[in-house]
Amino acid sequence: MIKPEEGRSLAKALGPHWLVLMRRHGVTAVGMTLENLVFRTIYSYRNAELQLLTVAQGMTISPLTPGEAKMAMDRNLEPRPQARAWEYWSVRLKKAGEYPKAGSASKRSKKR
Repeated sequence: MIKPEEGRSLAKALGPHWLVLMRRHGVTAVGMTLENLVFRTIYSYRNAELQLLTVAQGMTISPLTPGEAKMAMDRNLEPRPQARAWEYWSVRLKKAGEYPKAGSASKRSKKR
């Protein structure tokens, strides 16, 4: 975002939600912590893939009821599921040699 009004527009579009799909811009996701943001981003992507595959097979998708959505959100946002997922993703990145080195983000921002 370049202008303050763009930020306000994005905040308005997000409203009480954690994700917003923006025409010709992709998705913006937010979270309470970095781990929470990564968790939401990865699982939103996976769920979108599954929905596309389901529709491609001619099946229909029905949304969760408000009660089901709250129950799923409450469970998925507990510390343990997020910590386990974060540990799994971190180990995979380390094995692939892609895990960021400590302090690398602050070094990048100083170069700008």
